[in-house]
Amino acid sequence: MLRILHAAMMGAVVLYFWIGERIRPSEPRQPSPVIYVLLGATGAVFAGMTLWFRKKAMESAEEASRVNPGDAQALARLRMGYIVSFAFAETVVLFGFVLRVLGASLLQVAPFYAVGLFLLLLCTPRRF
Repeated sequence: MLRILHAAMMGAVVLYFWIGERIRPSEPRQPSPVIYVLLGATGAVFAGMTLWFRKKAMESAEEASRVNPGDAQALARLRMGYIVSFAFAETVVLFGFVLRVLGASLLQVAPFYAVGLFLLLLCTPRRF
């Protein structure tokens, strides 16, 4: 289930990019620098939360799953951890999509797409 969800989230990144390129404003207009900075800072916070969550919150569930693969509670915590990590990473991509729809250039939104995609790759579900 997690691998299917992960693949769907990765596919969503491609769709956000494609849709953003199709519906961007025909006249180039820059969003307010305040919006760009706010979404950039919030995206950085979500990226940090993804990394923190992967390291701290999921570490105990991964260890419990290694020790006792049949522990249903540890597996549920691990599944929840992956899903939350996916959502945090996807949020960074969505901020880039919003900026693109508002008129930001592809060069300005590429870091959002790249960081979100990198985080999703980092959060790939593993077998224990």
